[in-house]
Amino acid sequence: MLFVFQFIAQNLVQNPAFAYPTNDEIIGQVEKTLLFDKDSRESVNFYKTDSDKKTSSVINKKSDSKESENNDLKVTLIEDNRSSDDLRQKEKMAYNYSLIGQYEVSIQLLKSVLQKEPNNSYSNFALASIYQKIGQNRQAKQIYFELLKTDIDNKEQVITNLLLIIAEQSPREAIATVKRLIAQSPDKDYLFDIAGQAYEKIGDLENSMQMFKKAYEINNDNPKYAYNLAVVCDKSKKYRLAFDYYDKSLDTSSDKKKEIPVEQIKLRIQQLRQLI
Repeated sequence: MLFVFQFIAQNLVQNPAFAYPTNDEIIGQVEKTLLFDKDSRESVNFYKTDSDKKTSSVINKKSDSKESENNDLKVTLIEDNRSSDDLRQKEKMAYNYSLIGQYEVSIQLLKSVLQKEPNNSYSNFALASIYQKIGQNRQAKQIYFELLKTDIDNKEQVITNLLLIIAEQSPREAIATVKRLIAQSPDKDYLFDIAGQAYEKIGDLENSMQMFKKAYEINNDNPKYAYNLAVVCDKSKKYRLAFDYYDKSLDTSSDKKKEIPVEQIKLRIQQLRQLI
C-alpha cells in the first residue's frame, strides 16, 4: 500500500474522472475484511507513521557512521525528528480546527501531512472523517476503501463509516448488505446499529427497534446504542421504554457521553415523566 494514498490524492485533484469505488466493490471489501479479520491477528499501531517504521538498516544522516558486529554489517538510521515533530503538530492543529468547525483548514493541514507521509493511517482516516462530516462522501469512501486494505487497528470504525455512508445514500441497499454481514458476523454490535439506522430512514421503526436492541444487548457500554433505541421508542410513542433507554444512555462514564446530546436527553427525560 506504499504510496497508494499519494496516488489517490493526485488523481482526485488532477483527474475529475478518477474512478471512485462502487458500493459493490466496497461491500465486497467489507465482507472480505470481516471474513479474514481474526481476533488473534497481530495488533498494529493505528497511529504508526512513515517516520515511526522500524528498519534493520541504520545510518546516521549527519555523520554517515556505520557500526559492524561480528563481521556482519549492521547499519543504523538515526532520523532527524524535527520534520516528524512538525507533522505531528499539524495533525494536532487539524484535529483542533475540526472541533470548531474549521474543516477546510483542517483538510489543508492533513493534506500537507500526507504529502510527506502518504500512507499515514491516522491522517488518512482523519481526512476521510472530515470529508464524511461535510458531505463529500465520494472522497471519504475512496480513502476508507483503501484504508480497509491495509493493516490498521480500527478496521471496525472504517467499516462502520463506510456502511453509514451507504445507509445514508441507499438505506435499502444497506439493509440487505448488513443483514448478510450479520449472518456472517453475528457478534458485531455495530452492524446491528447500522441496520437500525437504515431501517429508521425508511420508516420501519419496529425493525429499527429490534436492531438497536440487539446492538445494545451485545454492548451495553456504548451510550449511542441506548440513545438510538430510546429515540426510536420515543418516535413509536413507547414512552416507558424511551424513558428507560434515555436513562440508560446516561448511565455510563462521562468520557463515553461525548457523542450523545446529554442536555437534550435530560430535558426529554423530564418531559417523559409527565407522559408515563
